[in-house]
Amino acid sequence: MKCIPLVLLIASSLLAANTKPNVVLLISDDQGWMDVGYHGGEPSTANIDQFRKSSHEISEKDSY
Repeated sequence: MKCIPLVLLIASSLLAANTKPNVVLLISDDQGWMDVGYHGGEPSTANIDQFRKSSHEISEKDSY
C-alpha cells in the first residue's frame, strides 16, 4: 500500500518526460535585425532559419 504513491510518482514523471514543450524562447544580446539569415542577413544561420520556418516570430508589433 505504501508503494502505490511512489509508483504513481515515477510513472507520472516518465510520462511527463516524453511531452514536447509548447514555448521555446530564444534570447540573444546585441543581435541586429540582419544578423540572421531569415531576415536577409549575410550570416549563415541554417538551424535558426529552419526553426523559424516551423514557428511564429513574435516581435514588438505583435500582441495577443
